[in-house]
Amino acid sequence: MTKSKILFITTASISTNPRLLKSYLFWSAEGFECQLLAFRMNNWADELDDALVDKYQLKFTSIPASKQAYGFWLKGSVLNRLLSFLDYNFLSTKNLAFASNKRSWQLMQYLKKSTFEFEHIEAHTLGALYPAFHWAKKKGVTFSFDVEDFHPEEKITYQKIKERQRRYRLMKDLLPSAKYITAASPLIAQETEKLIERKVITINNVFPENEFKITSVSKENEKLKLIWFSQHISFGRGLEEFIEAAWRFKSQLSITLVGHLNSDFENRIIKPKQSFISTIDAMSQEDLHALLADFDVGLALENGNEDYNRQICLTNKIWAYFQAGLYILATSTKAQIEFIQQNPIHGQLITLEKENLMNGLQGVIDEKRSIVEDKEKRFTVAKKHSIENEMRQVKGLIL
Repeated sequence: MTKSKILFITTASISTNPRLLKSYLFWSAEGFECQLLAFRMNNWADELDDALVDKYQLKFTSIPASKQAYGFWLKGSVLNRLLSFLDYNFLSTKNLAFASNKRSWQLMQYLKKSTFEFEHIEAHTLGALYPAFHWAKKKGVTFSFDVEDFHPEEKITYQKIKERQRRYRLMKDLLPSAKYITAASPLIAQETEKLIERKVITINNVFPENEFKITSVSKENEKLKLIWFSQHISFGRGLEEFIEAAWRFKSQLSITLVGHLNSDFENRIIKPKQSFISTIDAMSQEDLHALLADFDVGLALENGNEDYNRQICLTNKIWAYFQAGLYILATSTKAQIEFIQQNPIHGQLITLEKENLMNGLQGVIDEKRSIVEDKEKRFTVAKKHSIENEMRQVKGLIL
């Protein structure tokens, strides 16, 4: 049978898993019939999900993530908690997955009753790895997995040591069975290759080329316009350190933050300095990329001390700034050091230490004219980087 049907699965929502959406749209444009199984979060993400489903006419089945389906939520929660207390060395791979993430069990239940026929499963997020492995084997089809983050070394708040070991074992036991494996940065690919001794393909976090345009640049008498975005505007992302240092230059620059705003962060960090800070609620990917055209400098702030994964990831934001032609202020994580060294005209490195931040900000203010004038040059150079070009690496592998 010709491989023409792909099932995409994730333990996230559509809007919070942009790599999945980019892959879905790529394969759909290539003529594959695609089906998506993702979670309904019952929060701010739902509206964004609905807009994406309508816009792209996604074939989408939703799974309730919270208590809106109370019995379903309770069963998954109780099973997850009970298994998490058992010794991970003696758990089967299936129970290891359920102990790591209750949505892994929830995915399994929905896949049991799925009527969609598929010849390949593409899994995103670690909680989707075991369901992809199990159902690919059961149906006699292939599966692939996207290592968006190096999951064992992400920040873990519950059972840190046990959960790290669960994640290492899941990846080591299950990934060798995948048809192919992709990763979101070169360093994540390298770490995964060391773990499973197998080739991993880097698909960088770039976006469709046509989502970026240059519509305006700052005038000489305007403030330098800085932007930062994420799903959430909150603590632990380097923002509090950056805002404190930037306050000295409030008459020369403005900061816009895009994302779902944490109320405590708003009261403690933003309101005391709101004269040069504005916030915008989370928006669709396409609208966000259009918005970037109005700015000069993008902030790629990563606290490398949070966890090792932050050291080796290259986020959506640094690539979005890059493709929009913005000048990038990037903190000195391993991955971002490598990125700026490879793309020196696109930005500079900083640390989260106050003196270093102030020196970096003074530098971009002093170089405002060249930063603004070189925007079109940076934009043109970045055009060769797009999701269309990245996905060519796997175009023949799914067949």
